[in-house]
Amino acid sequence: MAVATSWDAVTGIPPGDGSNASVISDLQYAQSLLSGTATYDEFYEGFVSSLGAATREAEQVTEAQENLLQQLEQILLRASGVTLDEEMVQLMRYQRAYEAAARLVSVADAMLDTLVNRMR
Repeated sequence: MAVATSWDAVTGIPPGDGSNASVISDLQYAQSLLSGTATYDEFYEGFVSSLGAATREAEQVTEAQENLLQQLEQILLRASGVTLDEEMVQLMRYQRAYEAAARLVSVADAMLDTLVNRMR
């Protein structure tokens, strides 16, 4: 795509003088945004700055919500009377009792097998 950098249809300036290029270049400094109070650079800087501030604010809100959620979960655990450490200890206790009962059954089976085989 080509940009007409020299032809002016109103004044009839022939191609080659670069007058449109000068006009395009001057747009950089023209205060044509925000009701004529900001240049393109100023508008872009303000936009990026406000976007950064909004992003940081959203991150802070997210962090605060996560902290609140953790606190509420802790309150719920305390209110229910269940702690994970105590539950783990109880689970290990039941597991050891099961293992002991399984060994007892194995020993009783072996003893019965020995008694039955000796009586023959």
